[in-house]
Amino acid sequence: FGLYLLLLTVAGLVHRPRTQPRGIPSTRFAVLVPAHNEELLLPRLLESLARVDYPRELYAVYVVADNCTDATAQVARCAGAMVFERRDSQRRGKGYALGWLLERVRALDPQCDAYLFLDADSVVSPGFLAAMDRSLRAGSQVVQGYYAVSNPTQTPVSALRAVALVLMHYVRPLGRQALGLSCGLFGTGMAFRRQVLEGRGWDAFSLAEDVEYFLKLTARGVRVHFAPEAVLWAPMPTSFKDATSQNLRWEKGRLQMAWRYGLPFLAQGLLRRDWVRLDAGLEQLIPPLSVTFVVALLLLLAGLLVGNPWAMGLAVALNLSLAGHLLLGLLSARVPGGLYRALLYAPWFVIWKLWVYFQALLPGERPWTRTQRSQ
Repeated sequence: FGLYLLLLTVAGLVHRPRTQPRGIPSTRFAVLVPAHNEELLLPRLLESLARVDYPRELYAVYVVADNCTDATAQVARCAGAMVFERRDSQRRGKGYALGWLLERVRALDPQCDAYLFLDADSVVSPGFLAAMDRSLRAGSQVVQGYYAVSNPTQTPVSALRAVALVLMHYVRPLGRQALGLSCGLFGTGMAFRRQVLEGRGWDAFSLAEDVEYFLKLTARGVRVHFAPEAVLWAPMPTSFKDATSQNLRWEKGRLQMAWRYGLPFLAQGLLRRDWVRLDAGLEQLIPPLSVTFVVALLLLLAGLLVGNPWAMGLAVALNLSLAGHLLLGLLSARVPGGLYRALLYAPWFVIWKLWVYFQALLPGERPWTRTQRSQ
């Protein structure tokens, strides 16, 4: 795993992006925004969409106020979005809200070229839609933008979350792009050509609906392209308490996908020499870096105790690979200096991450819950 992550990092460093087509933007976007009690943050997204450097007649914004108990619907209407209100106490979660909204938008705007999914707490860069348009006109069927953190240096917790997401959302996708693999989906900033969603619609309803849909696309032979110049930002929780529910949901969902798809995709990829499928399966089996780092330390201690040079060598190689993935990745992403200083708090982060991962490993379903954020 460590060498594989290092390979992706180096591949991204030497990658030369493909030539993007020039010319006048032509892609008509239907922008879909699922929102549950987001009256505070949703206006920022809608304001950023109003300011993008893209012809206004080529995109429309649709918001689903999903089981809301606040003024989400009202603030969306005031900002000029078309709003649908959904009430369903049984089928709760982002996947259900997306599928419900997509059905209505497809009936209302059947001739749009692409559907773009954005989370209500995100903010897009001025060139976001133009970058997505260029990638789609270059032939991509599905495009994932660069999902970055809007408050990377607010607290040590948000900084360490930013470090983790730089590796997940920038370094690894860039390496996969260089190697001709599929770059993954990250829940927001995802654009799909209309033809990709026709027929099947959105049929991923697990805790990790984005990962589930990515794996279903992989099974269909559809690759996801990465557009690093299409940047959007979203805030991360600023305390371990607020971050726990979000990370527990993510890890529980990823473990479900690893159990369902990881080994089967790995085996199918090897048998068929399908490197895209093999990579998708391998990604599901890679544990969080915190867990891998602790495993390497335990292996090193065990090797020292029994005097086994092979175990010690393997542990050292794993740690060096992880360190290379981390440091080279942060350098390639040109992150602010505060993220390097935040690494001093990594021991506390590792302990917290192990606790979250342990809870995720426990059997039983976990219902979808909204991520808590300090005001």
